[in-house]
Amino acid sequence: MKFVYKDGWQSYETDKIKESRGTLPNKNKQPQKYGRKSDKKPVKPVILIIVLITGLLFAVVFTGTWVEKTFFYPTEYKKEVIAASDRFGTDKVLIFSVINAESGFDKNAVSKKGAAGLMQIMPETAVFIAGKLGIKTYDLFDPGTNILFGAYYLNYLLSRFGDKITAVAAYNAGEGNVEKWLKAKEYSADGKTLKSVPYPETSAYIKKIKKSLKKYKKLYPSLVDKHKKI
Repeated sequence: MKFVYKDGWQSYETDKIKESRGTLPNKNKQPQKYGRKSDKKPVKPVILIIVLITGLLFAVVFTGTWVEKTFFYPTEYKKEVIAASDRFGTDKVLIFSVINAESGFDKNAVSKKGAAGLMQIMPETAVFIAGKLGIKTYDLFDPGTNILFGAYYLNYLLSRFGDKITAVAAYNAGEGNVEKWLKAKEYSADGKTLKSVPYPETSAYIKKIKKSLKKYKKLYPSLVDKHKKI
């Protein structure tokens, strides 16, 4: 409380009255800050979520592709495959698909029937191929030789039957069986292509090759021979 003089008379006023009149500063009132307000806006949670989801999707796609290439559809022995493809004109994607289906890229693989190496060449088939290529001695467990023989034989079957799937069936079941199937209306409508096969193993083999062709074409576009349909 303070004393003041008003019109010659002594009087007093309390701080509360002065405060209400504006003659005394409000102790509780925060001082006004001058200057430009910040232009920064808080990042919305939605944006952060979108960025996070995008990153996760990218990681999933990248990791998935890496897993497929490494464990399911590899391109081992690429140098040998390209060399054989260039020599006989056999499609590289088809060669990789057959190796994948036949041996899973195990150069030392041997079947119960005696087929050997990466492309599982039968001994009698190897003799036939070696005669055609003028090779006297060979090792079917050598990757370069096995792929060379397999690529030649695929090209031979493609030339003989004129259809990729029919040639793949012959590679698995033998030329003689395919010739019989082509003559049967229940397996071939035109005598040139197969609509089905009686062997479950060959049927599964054809499906596996078809899937591999699509996968290798998608995962390795540079391997695709542009002038050929696979």
